[in-house]
Amino acid sequence: MSHVKLDFHPDELFISFVSRFARSQGLAGVADLLRDVGVPIGGFHKGNRAPIAKVAGVLNVDPEAALARSFRRVDAQRSELMELSLGERWLIRGQYRVCPACLRADIGPDLSERAALNAYARMAWSFATVRVCPEHRMSLIPPPEAGVAHEFNQSWEPWLSEIIDSELDQPVAGMGLFESFVSRRLEANAQIPGWTGRFPPDALGMLSEFLGTAKLYGPGLRPSDCDPSDLSLAADAGFAVLSDGPEAVEALLLDLRTRPGPPQQRPQGRYGPIYDWLKRSAGAASEFDPIRALLRRHILDTWPFGPGRDILGDPLTERRFHSILTASAEYDLRPAHVANMLRDAKLEGALDMPEFERIYPAEEVNDILDSVSGSLSIRHAETQLGMTRTQLETLLKAGFLRCSLGGKDARPRFSQKDISTFNDRNRAFPPAGLQGVPRSYLTIAEASRRSGKSVVQIYRMIVEGTLKGVFRASDSLLFSEIVIDAQELAALMTADSHDDFLPMYACVKQLALGTAFIRELSAKGYLEVLDVPDKRTHRPKATIRTRQIDDFLARFVSRRRLSHMNRIQVREVQKRVEQAGLVPIEVSADGKEFLFHVGEVLPIPGLNRGLENRVRSPG
Repeated sequence: MSHVKLDFHPDELFISFVSRFARSQGLAGVADLLRDVGVPIGGFHKGNRAPIAKVAGVLNVDPEAALARSFRRVDAQRSELMELSLGERWLIRGQYRVCPACLRADIGPDLSERAALNAYARMAWSFATVRVCPEHRMSLIPPPEAGVAHEFNQSWEPWLSEIIDSELDQPVAGMGLFESFVSRRLEANAQIPGWTGRFPPDALGMLSEFLGTAKLYGPGLRPSDCDPSDLSLAADAGFAVLSDGPEAVEALLLDLRTRPGPPQQRPQGRYGPIYDWLKRSAGAASEFDPIRALLRRHILDTWPFGPGRDILGDPLTERRFHSILTASAEYDLRPAHVANMLRDAKLEGALDMPEFERIYPAEEVNDILDSVSGSLSIRHAETQLGMTRTQLETLLKAGFLRCSLGGKDARPRFSQKDISTFNDRNRAFPPAGLQGVPRSYLTIAEASRRSGKSVVQIYRMIVEGTLKGVFRASDSLLFSEIVIDAQELAALMTADSHDDFLPMYACVKQLALGTAFIRELSAKGYLEVLDVPDKRTHRPKATIRTRQIDDFLARFVSRRRLSHMNRIQVREVQKRVEQAGLVPIEVSADGKEFLFHVGEVLPIPGLNRGLENRVRSPG
């Protein structure tokens, strides 16, 4: 072999030096040199000591230096370089990315065959997470076309002209802080003090990118979604945080936790893909244990998770915090109700977040909400009363059912007394099986469908005694067990069928009420709006029985009707009503129409004209 003087640089991969030496001897590449020396190619690339030492002797290189700067395969997952244990997945072996500016500096001002041999591959360039040259602030680039594996010179010789002409340069905005750290680590060949020194360089690079991407661009972006320049900035930001130690990492996590944005019930929505990456992807490896433990502790301190929730692979054993939403779900309370109770108790949530996302000590929340834990929500009341949600709500509006808990800012809740008061009313109805006379019975819902009346109207007829044949289908007191004599209902419907019907426009005029308010009153059981076929068009039209109109006018009067009857403006009616301290029994949904008991208006001078002969007792 002819003697050509080449320097084996302190930061150079030994395979790079072998490739340059082979080319200097006129050989095609590394494979030819290894065959000439009589070294097995596979053993050399695996980093076996004997082949590397033999090649180093031929090249007049210190065997220990050659071995240290070669990738030595430990197992299928790991290799060693300069006493560093590195994951195979974080290494780029066999192909070579370069910094164009570094190669230009190696070659010098004039490109020649001899000068081209001076360009060499740095050890740090084989780290997948090393993406920037910190000296020149350029992206590391692969060959425009893939070269032969493990052949540095063969891969880049065709592109040296473009390198010299700066055609392949890719400047970035980042400073390459992590890359500088890797270079120092390889140069020192020892652990660097500080928290960052606890991580292998490859793991540190991935953490820098994940944390920096979340910090700069939010949790919705992955490092792979960034362009090289943006990713360089993210890596710098993440590495700076990691360099400042665990306190800085915790501060970043808290910032991500409390940033403005849509409410999130899962950590992935706040911290980005790093959570899943640390849990089940490449980040689940043992080298990421310090950051995984830190993130888990942060989540335990800032999220309202309950027992059994998996936090980065470890299930939570007990609840430490509640939010308004988790407390409302656990106690089956409306969130606004929970918020009001915590506010009344002067309990202030932690974290600078919207009220419903703040966290509260679980023990204190439990003490406050246990006071209402014996009450029943609407859903549980439905079961104990034996009725549907619609039936419950209409009976509640009509006053047949009472809820003693809840209020304006909270959903209704029922005490056991509320439930028993309603059910005890049904004790007056004997079981149908004790009558001894075969009859046909209908439930209240069936009677409502058959008669065209609302459930409230049927129940009012039962309570007021209009329907006499009322029984219980079993010994149960549930609403669904109340049954009605079908023959009696049919007879009542036959009697009602002889009534005259008044069309809606005429009802509006007689009652001095708007159509919408009339329908609201019908839903509450004051009136019964029926769709009756028109004699001319045979199409259904809204009507009310004249008998019901007369009965309604004998009991109730609207503010507008008082205006008509007393020949005064509505505002004057309102003034006299307020002076008398009279409260309307019903107000329309739009707040513009009022309904009063005739008997309560009768004593008011200036409003009782035409009412003297129409009064009936309220109710």
